[in-house]
Amino acid sequence: MNIRQFKQRIKKCRHSLAVRQTVAFNDVDMMGVVWFGNYYRYFELARAAFCQQLQLDFEHVQRAGYELPVVRSECNYRNPARYNDVIDIEIYLVPPDRPMVVFMYAVRDLGKRLLAFGTTEHVVCLNREPLIAWDEAVRRWLPEELFDGI
Repeated sequence: MNIRQFKQRIKKCRHSLAVRQTVAFNDVDMMGVVWFGNYYRYFELARAAFCQQLQLDFEHVQRAGYELPVVRSECNYRNPARYNDVIDIEIYLVPPDRPMVVFMYAVRDLGKRLLAFGTTEHVVCLNREPLIAWDEAVRRWLPEELFDGI
């Protein structure tokens, strides 16, 4: 996904959150910039905060037999973050058109300069089998307006 496609897609997202984080020493590599794999950890940090904001209790979801494994991820790097930089990790929930949950992320410095952007796609499974259509239990976890027109 290029930056233009990314910007167009997040305009359709009605649910978002930004999480502020200071880059830790153990996040950087020998060149003094954030190691590329840590951006996925930042995505996970934002995703956990977002789910908490939506009051999603994943222990309850798992006990009911549901899972949301990541089936695709992408991260595009634009500018480096360095030790002790303060960054904002923005997360956007993409309106679903099938039993998948898609999150988009933008990592920015405090000057709003884009450092990285990406996506994770999570298939919705019940008892380890992918859902073919949304079921009512899943619809209760996510904001109701996400399902307008489905």
